[in-house]
Amino acid sequence: MNKKALIYSIFVVLLLVVLEYVFNLQYISKQIVRIIFFVGIPLISVFYIRGSNIKEKILFKRPTIKELKIPLIASLVIFIGTIGGYFTIQFMFDASKVIEGMEDIGIGMHNVWLWSIYLSFINSLIEEFFFRGYIYYALEKRSTVLAIVVSSIMFSLYHVVLMVLLFNIWTVIFTIVGLFIVGAFLAYMNKFGKSFMNSWIIHVSADIAIVLIAIYMFASV
Repeated sequence: MNKKALIYSIFVVLLLVVLEYVFNLQYISKQIVRIIFFVGIPLISVFYIRGSNIKEKILFKRPTIKELKIPLIASLVIFIGTIGGYFTIQFMFDASKVIEGMEDIGIGMHNVWLWSIYLSFINSLIEEFFFRGYIYYALEKRSTVLAIVVSSIMFSLYHVVLMVLLFNIWTVIFTIVGLFIVGAFLAYMNKFGKSFMNSWIIHVSADIAIVLIAIYMFASV
């Protein structure tokens, strides 16, 4: 499964490139496609093609209160760090260009709160399922380091593909490195529990911070 999961993850990232720059799908259409390829097909592969249990192949188990202690602390630190980090390097971002890019894919003040809820709780779960669930656990049996590196690279490239038109090249490079580190950290956080739920909690806190920054941009432009 590990080789097929690696090939599949590369295929999905390339597919997103095509959807973003060739077909120029609107935000909702792209989310439907992402749910199909990030969740639907992996689940079909696990359940019906391989006849496996999701708890064995993707480790989707409810964490205990004790296991959540470190992720919750990390969530608070990352939330504060994301907000503080933005205002520290705010000069690197052109807010008007970011807002223009968001409006081009159908996100504006009329639906920013709906988008915020989706991004923070649903989108983050979809990504954690795919990157720290399906890909990571498919590769972990061969090598934990390989699983962390590959899932983090895929996580980083996937996000950069979606935002490369919004920022200058140096911001993109900075983001690639930063997202790789974030991906590796999220994968490591799951070592404290039995599933990718730990990383999802942290992901939610980071996305909430990003949402607040986006709303701030809308208000300031």
